[in-house]
Amino acid sequence: MAALHRASRAVMGLGSLLLWSAAAQAADRVQALRPGINRVALQAGTAPGMAMLAHRENFNAHGFEVLTLYAELPVSQGQRPQWQIVPLFDAAGEHLELTAGGGADCLLHDFRLLRPARGRDAELVLAERDLGESFAAAAQVRFRFFRLRANREGEVGRPVIYFEFDHGEVAKATYCDVGEAMRAELGLPAAWLR
Repeated sequence: MAALHRASRAVMGLGSLLLWSAAAQAADRVQALRPGINRVALQAGTAPGMAMLAHRENFNAHGFEVLTLYAELPVSQGQRPQWQIVPLFDAAGEHLELTAGGGADCLLHDFRLLRPARGRDAELVLAERDLGESFAAAAQVRFRFFRLRANREGEVGRPVIYFEFDHGEVAKATYCDVGEAMRAELGLPAAWLR
């Protein structure tokens, strides 16, 4: 029985180590963004793209950040590269920008741009929660995960590269701030620097 107990503790310790390692790797992938123009990694093995982060003031406690992504790519083989906007697609359609904001107390929606890793292109994680009782009340947080896709076949209506919805998850606990939910449950630290 003692041997079984030691073995289960060793397995639990290994599991914790693996979870910590995965969280550390995820944290290392978060691309820090400053207000203004940022160089970002989008596709593995290609030139950096550009991210523009700007503030949209409301003159109340509910101003928000807006992010647009760009890549300098040829439309087809042999053409000169040109700057392309990198949108995201979900069930609601195409979105040309991302926003992060909420109130003075807590963020209701936020994002993390993850750099390419292990042969995969960049990924995008969005976190959001409903207002609920107030900006300061804890509520259920939803995570949405997007993968970068390339339109190599020239599909009509799709851009050269874009983020496409991959899957969603619900946080295990409730949170006031969705940024805290991303840190606590996904191991993703804050992305934008002031």
